Amino acid sequence: MTVAVALLIALYYGFYASQPLILLMGPSNFGAVIGLIIGIIMGDVPKAVMIGALIQTMYMGVVNYGGTKPVDQFVACVIAIPIAISTGMNNEQALALAAAFGAIGVVLDTVWKTINTSVWGPYVDRACEKLNYGRINRGSGLYPMLTRMVMSVPIIFIILYVGTDAVNWLMNNLPQWLLTGFTNMGAILPAMGFAMFIAAIGRPIQIPFFIIGFYVMTFFDLPIIGMAIFGAFLAFLSVLWGDPEFLKKKGVA
Repeated sequence: MTVAVALLIALYYGFYASQPLILLMGPSNFGAVIGLIIGIIMGDVPKAVMIGALIQTMYMGVVNYGGTKPVDQFVACVIAIPIAISTGMNNEQALALAAAFGAIGVVLDTVWKTINTSVWGPYVDRACEKLNYGRINRGSGLYPMLTRMVMSVPIIFIILYVGTDAVNWLMNNLPQWLLTGFTNMGAILPAMGFAMFIAAIGRPIQIPFFIIGFYVMTFFDLPIIGMAIFGAFLAFLSVLWGDPEFLKKKGVA
């Protein structure tokens, strides 16, 4: 991976992690969207979007309570996708790598929020007492953003630039049984994400749909995006034909 590519991806993460446009943070945190941006930067959009979508399914059941992050999907994508493209790693191995790095963003986020509350919070309070609107704006927006970028960009850059060679060395020197283990672990992670999602918001009536989706994906070898479209179609039919009033209007029941 070149210095320019690693730096550009690190700057992309640093800017995003500083939360400049809070209304757009939800969609931009999706693995497929992150994969699209990284794919454009690295010139391999299909592989990047595919890995990002798989990482997204892995974390779809994770809920952030009270602003805390049990894992950081964005860091997992920003590290796993570029390294997988650069090293030729398969999708399952990329998922295993993403799971290993997902916790790094939690540490960065915690340190950043601690600095905001202990440094920039009092700074804004003092500015409010003096009605200094310029300092209020900078202390509540610009300075926290710059702090996050100064914290995050060097770390992500070093991991990407050095980590690519390290992963290449590991791929060439690790025993085959261990590589097979990483591949199998990566294949299981999306299913665990679906299971966590069902456990969080699921109802007993939805369990058969989950089982149907699992078997269709397994035996028909559908990609995750195709499975998502199939699932959306089943959900539409379930809601449509489960509404007695709609059926009466159409003369079906």
